Amino acid sequence: MIEEFLLEDHESLAALLEDLSFALERRDVLRAFDLLDRFWARLAVHIRAENVCLFPAILNAPAQLFIAENGLPELNEVRAVIARLRNDHNFFMDDLARTLKIMRGLLSVEHHDDQGQQIESVVLRISAVACRLKEHNKLEEERVYSWPKIVLTAGELARLSDALSFELRNLPTRLLQTPE
Repeated sequence: MIEEFLLEDHESLAALLEDLSFALERRDVLRAFDLLDRFWARLAVHIRAENVCLFPAILNAPAQLFIAENGLPELNEVRAVIARLRNDHNFFMDDLARTLKIMRGLLSVEHHDDQGQQIESVVLRISAVACRLKEHNKLEEERVYSWPKIVLTAGELARLSDALSFELRNLPTRLLQTPE
């Protein structure tokens, strides 16, 4: 159940990122801004769910469970993987915030002399985020998302599933509306 929630969210975010890339290719600044804002906010919700629910549940599991016989790396490696994922989370949020600032600038001036350069800057930033996100998601999907079912009890898994579900559905009101 936990893996399914998170995998579905990855797929939804990937589709949003693809729509954003198409809007940028068409130089549709208004649509690209809306999609970028939605992607940034949705990714923030996903990151919050992992940082607040998933990662602590894994890290608070009994250390003696993190052994090769259980199909897990040692606890030090688990900590290092989660630290890497958190570092990625910070990169995504910071870089997307900077990109949103550029996009706001593009929206605030009607005839911008360097609009083409700024759009290209946004395209490059989004491309960098997409590339790093692909590797990030692969690490989560192939390793981290399976760990809870190994180290948590049935009750703990149910509580984690409920908490993740709540966090992933706890979207800002503006995201509940469908973009045009």
